[in-house]
Amino acid sequence: MEQNHDMVKDVVIAAVANDGAGVCHDAYALCLERAEVKISKGIPVYVWQGTRDTTVPPSFADYFKNEYAVKELHMIEDIGHMLYLPYWKEIIDEARG
Repeated sequence: MEQNHDMVKDVVIAAVANDGAGVCHDAYALCLERAEVKISKGIPVYVWQGTRDTTVPPSFADYFKNEYAVKELHMIEDIGHMLYLPYWKEIIDEARG
């Protein structure tokens, strides 16, 4: 993470910009009850899931796989919920195609 210090700092600052409104909206959205996740079935989905994620269980990846057009499923061993920090470059590279 040291080599990405500025990038991580910029992301954290952006997340709490506008008096933390983005973080508040995210927290509120997480508390809402939903009948289903609303993602168009035609949009390709790339799933990056840590096998030690205690926030979003690995079984959620199976849900996405069954419900949506999962183009790529990455199950990353021995990592938790914040897997995007060490894998950010791979995730961005995959999204760019």
